[in-house]
Amino acid sequence: MRVKLLILLILSIFLSSCVTDEQFQRTQNNIYYLGSTTSKLQMRTTQLEKRVSKLEEKVDRLESKILAEQKLKFNEIYTELATIKNQLKDQAYLEKKLSRSGDQGSTEVTQEAIKDIYTKLYNLENQISSLQKGSENKNIPQVVKDDRYFYKNAYSLFTAGKYDKAEKAFTEFINKFPKSRLIPNAYYWLGETFFKRKMYEKAIINYDEVIVKYPKSPKVPAALLKQGISFMRIGEKDGAKLIFKKILKDYPRSPQAMYAKNYLKNLK
Repeated sequence: MRVKLLILLILSIFLSSCVTDEQFQRTQNNIYYLGSTTSKLQMRTTQLEKRVSKLEEKVDRLESKILAEQKLKFNEIYTELATIKNQLKDQAYLEKKLSRSGDQGSTEVTQEAIKDIYTKLYNLENQISSLQKGSENKNIPQVVKDDRYFYKNAYSLFTAGKYDKAEKAFTEFINKFPKSRLIPNAYYWLGETFFKRKMYEKAIINYDEVIVKYPKSPKVPAALLKQGISFMRIGEKDGAKLIFKKILKDYPRSPQAMYAKNYLKNLK
């Protein structure tokens, strides 16, 4: 695509009779600069994509070996890798835009973005190297797999955007530790795994577990709000109104009350 663009630019110069030699030379210089710069940027982006792929493969191999206390750090690395991959997608888009627009000034922006990605990759590579050394050290004691361990692992999966795995992890936690003080929170986040995937009916059921079974839990206002939004998303406006009104009545000073008030206005 970039090559075709350069050919069209060159042809347009030859076909124009009013272009001076000086203008022609300046345009040729600009074309050469843009072609060279864009090519270098695309090459660096391709190299970065290969580094990300290698890191993902290395992390996947480590997953089965790393110790329990390293699980949370492992999920953080997955999150950071996902962020870098999104940056690379944006970078590819910017490079295409640059090659089409001929904007020399934007090359500085793309170069800064690439520097940022290189820095993040360097830090990740160091973290993964540390994990490798840790996994090979057999003298490091295993952590106790109590309720907090399982809860944190499930929550880290949720924050990493792995909602299907988080669903399974929170379900396992609820079944394994039914008397844990973290159960209300687990039901709330289990509801969130469904909400994020637009499975609103299942989300409503799990939010209701918090509201009905644990009415004194600090998660109740949040569960009510998300339950009301879920009702709204499936077209049950009357049910949503009742829930938003309950928030304003029972939890008027909660952060959720402001949102409930705004949703009620929009539902009228």
